[in-house]
Amino acid sequence: MNPKYIKTTLSRSYQRLIMFLMVLAIMIAGKLISTLYIFDHELELTNSNQNPIMYVKNYFDLDIIGREDAYSWTKPCSFQPNSPQPVVLFALGRSGSSITWDTMSTLTGQRNIANEITGGNPWSSIEFFDQLQNDTVYQQFSNWTIQRLCHVQRKGRRKDMDGARIAGFQWKPFASTWKHPYAIKGLEAIAAANDPIVKVVYLRRNPLDVKASNLRHMNAKLNSIASGQSEIPPHCKVGDIKCQDSHSQFSSNIAFPTGSDLLKWLKQNEEQVRAIHERFEMLNIPFVEVSYEKLYGTGNYTDKDRESAEEWMKLFQHLGVGPQKGLTMEKVQEAFSLAPTNKKSRNETIDNFEAVAQTLTGTKYEHYLVE
Repeated sequence: MNPKYIKTTLSRSYQRLIMFLMVLAIMIAGKLISTLYIFDHELELTNSNQNPIMYVKNYFDLDIIGREDAYSWTKPCSFQPNSPQPVVLFALGRSGSSITWDTMSTLTGQRNIANEITGGNPWSSIEFFDQLQNDTVYQQFSNWTIQRLCHVQRKGRRKDMDGARIAGFQWKPFASTWKHPYAIKGLEAIAAANDPIVKVVYLRRNPLDVKASNLRHMNAKLNSIASGQSEIPPHCKVGDIKCQDSHSQFSSNIAFPTGSDLLKWLKQNEEQVRAIHERFEMLNIPFVEVSYEKLYGTGNYTDKDRESAEEWMKLFQHLGVGPQKGLTMEKVQEAFSLAPTNKKSRNETIDNFEAVAQTLTGTKYEHYLVE
């Protein structure tokens, strides 16, 4: 056989192989980019009376169990007396919103779910509000928040609402949609509601811990993709040691941004917190702001159990239901159905904590190092 022919054939084979690898690399890169940006899983499990409840992210087509008409929430609805108190929980991702609602609902009567109907990440949030604005049916409901709350309260097919004293949904207040016309309309409807009054809860967490948690879960996702293994669930049920052990693999060696990148991110976080406060205050929406660190005793406090119990009672006093006096952390912890996925301290989790501390020392963000 002609050596020149063999050489040409091999060259073409290499070209095909290189093209194949390039296409494969593009596909993998697309998957990785998608993973980097979307931290919320489509399905999350928690425990209610020993039965798992399904969380869903497709906020238009799915309710808590099963598929429903995408327009079911637009049907006429009236709040009923002696029914669960309507509540909206505002919290960004990895701020403890799932365990907080889970515990709130349990201690007020019956464990139930508050779905993230406005979207679990900035992109799905934009999609949600744009669809409200552009859909010829949805756009008629500037009071979409009240319609949604009413349909949740009226249960529909939601078995988890039997005996519940609170009912509602979660709203992630992303900067990308906080000024959206239909976000403002939804808040205006909450402000105007008086029969019943809608109770608003704003849950905050130390932004360093929020970012660390996001990075932990991103690392876990990337590892799952690279290894071909199943993704680790974002939450673990109490007693699920296997799930907690899976999370512990990614609870350290987290590389954090430092210098101007970190300061810029903290400034953006600060501006969004201010924007949330200003919108609530401008619309005269009564709300209670609670701290993740106080609720779960992770902060640097003198008497953690006492301050944590007081933070929970402050929350229940605002809701007007649940234990508003004499609550102990022992009683709160008995209500937990979700277990912590990371028990390490901040300086154990962040690999370059000294560089982070050096960046923040002497700035107005220094207190985040010890809170």
